[in-house]
Amino acid sequence: MHKALIVAMADRDEAHAQLVASSVLHVHEMETERKKNDRLTRKLVIAEKLNAEGSGAGGSFFLGSDEVAQKHNMSANAMQSSDEELLAMCQQLSSEIKSKTAASLEIVRLKESHKIKRETEKTRRDEMQNEIDALKQQLATERLKRAEAEESAKKWQQSFYEAVSSVGENDDDCETNGSTAK
Repeated sequence: MHKALIVAMADRDEAHAQLVASSVLHVHEMETERKKNDRLTRKLVIAEKLNAEGSGAGGSFFLGSDEVAQKHNMSANAMQSSDEELLAMCQQLSSEIKSKTAASLEIVRLKESHKIKRETEKTRRDEMQNEIDALKQQLATERLKRAEAEESAKKWQQSFYEAVSSVGENDDDCETNGSTAK
């Protein structure tokens, strides 16, 4: 039963950790989509401004193709580093959840183990106390039997002495009667 409880709690904690991790990943995906939408919106605004000022090719010529490429690279790098940071945070969160879950499971296991140990010791003490009580009762019974046996032995001994002494008196009487008969 103890093992089943530990397995059930481990399954529950693992499911909880997966739920939290999926929630974090969902938030990350939503944040990534929001940033992507913001970036695309800014690009659209810039493209509309460039179209308003002149043609697309002419606008990039006047702005300089290097500047446009640099801005594009910076936004792509920022998004990639942001994704890496969020992924690293998710991994860290996942490892912290796993370690906390493992620690919680260990605490529960130790508590259950300690509880079972106490119950076992209590049962053992109760059994030993019952055995001691039974032995005390048996000792009292044996003492009574010994006292009765000693009493009976004294009575038999007294009866024997009385019988021996009465036989001795009868012998004396026999001798006395026999010497007078002669």
